[in-house]
Amino acid sequence: MMKSVQVLLLVLVLFAAFVYTAVNIPPVVTCPPPVSVETLAIIDGNFVSWDDPVCIDANQPGTNLDLTCEPASGTFFQGLGRTVVTCTCRDNQEATDTCTITITVIGGGGV
Repeated sequence: MMKSVQVLLLVLVLFAAFVYTAVNIPPVVTCPPPVSVETLAIIDGNFVSWDDPVCIDANQPGTNLDLTCEPASGTFFQGLGRTVVTCTCRDNQEATDTCTITITVIGGGGV
């Protein structure tokens, strides 16, 4: 009886270890704060750049993570107003997290 209990416990421990390692925890991405820029003098709009979001994967530290923002930093934002940029962090098992950055293009002189 004691041996069968030990075998059962061993099987449960191995199963739990397998399930634990098989679960992929998605990365976590944190975006920089909103960005406001003035429009260019000759055309409504401007090129806007921002700091890269921070992408961390606690499940796989030190691995390469794919970080993309749409539209990308350095893009020309046409016209006045707000645009929401969506950034996605993807790990090598295709788990993702997203965050957003609000870009505001204002008229010259704060208009």
